[in-house]
Amino acid sequence: MYKDLLESVAANRNLQGTDLRVLLMLMANTQFATAEISQKEISKKIGIESSHVSRCIRKLTENGIITKKHTAGKLVGYRFPIEESDQV
Repeated sequence: MYKDLLESVAANRNLQGTDLRVLLMLMANTQFATAEISQKEISKKIGIESSHVSRCIRKLTENGIITKKHTAGKLVGYRFPIEESDQV
């Protein structure tokens, strides 16, 4: 998948189980390094409150694992900071 990204996630001691579950859901819904899935949809799929998903997204963003992608001022997805050579 994304070797450098996964290695940095594995080494990051700030991320907990729920953070990793949200990250896996984002990665499962990714095309061209962008995850296009809503927080509400993540919440339903993994069975946690939307507020928990929001906290996890914030933590993933603060730790540089993802960035928010906006188009015309509207959140349209989440990007993974990867290089083309990192994709398998």
